Amino acid sequence: MDLIETEYGREGSVLFKLTGTEIDLLISDEEVTDLYIEKCIESLNNLSDAFIAEICTAAKKYCLTMKKLCEDSEGNFEDVFSIPVTVDTPDKEMLQYFQITDIVIEEPENENIVGFQLSGNCDWDAEHGIEIIILDDNLLYLGAFEDNSPWYDYDKNDKWNFVN
Repeated sequence: MDLIETEYGREGSVLFKLTGTEIDLLISDEEVTDLYIEKCIESLNNLSDAFIAEICTAAKKYCLTMKKLCEDSEGNFEDVFSIPVTVDTPDKEMLQYFQITDIVIEEPENENIVGFQLSGNCDWDAEHGIEIIILDDNLLYLGAFEDNSPWYDYDKNDKWNFVN
């Protein structure tokens, strides 16, 4: 793993096996050890089919919510309306409508617990994109990019967290 120092922290890239693409690796804190980074990358590349299905289900909720908001508002949202996602769309098909571009790893509160943030682009919200927060093999957050941390306490009643 080759990382370079930048004014924002350490940066590099890693292979995201699910998509077969390189994504940016961003380490914001100096205190993050190479061992912890390797654990996070290993976790990312060994997500179970059930976990990926959970991500896809939440992404579908996010997409359908944004489509509904666009329908209810005045404006030209032709790009959102053209996404062929409906309640009947198989959840796994959602993978074609969003792209993970980054994994961010910050200093863990506990090095024995793997936590990281994924972010990228989604067809239904070009302005805010998508953010996925994973901690200890649990999906904590999926929604618009908010620069969240795996170590936050997430409100189970937050209507903008599509894991709920």
